[in-house]
Amino acid sequence: LNLETRDYQYTFIKQSDAIIGNEAWNGYHCAILYKDADEDEYPLAFATEPFSWSPDNERDIEIYLDDNNGCWGYIKENGESGAFYGDMFNRQVKWNGALYLHQWNDIGIGNVNDPCYVGSQISVRVAPDVLIIGFECSDGQTGDTLILYKTNEFDTCPVVPQ
Repeated sequence: LNLETRDYQYTFIKQSDAIIGNEAWNGYHCAILYKDADEDEYPLAFATEPFSWSPDNERDIEIYLDDNNGCWGYIKENGESGAFYGDMFNRQVKWNGALYLHQWNDIGIGNVNDPCYVGSQISVRVAPDVLIIGFECSDGQTGDTLILYKTNEFDTCPVVPQ
């Protein structure tokens, strides 16, 4: 993990079929890298780099308004809102603010029967300006993992550029 060059490479090796935690880390498998997240002031915003697959260079923006609420959305390079956006709610904050668990909806889909209209997400602060998220739609199959970086471009919901 190189935060200056944003070069992230991971190798996962299965060591054992048993679940083994490190006693020095209170039974967890790895150390929490950023322990001062609970000292951040709201609103708190993070954004991905532009998606390579997006013709409009969209990026995902996540805004945390307080300990319980927030919003997310795709923003195009020209500053227009993308097709996907929604609310984040029922958030649980753990590990001194370095871990968030919450649910989300996708108002942009516009169809409450769509398997990705709602879902859940885990977000882990690994550094002061780096957030790794993993999300899954309610279908239990669709989801992704993204790396986001702290930004001051956005501070209100719904996600609209300043």
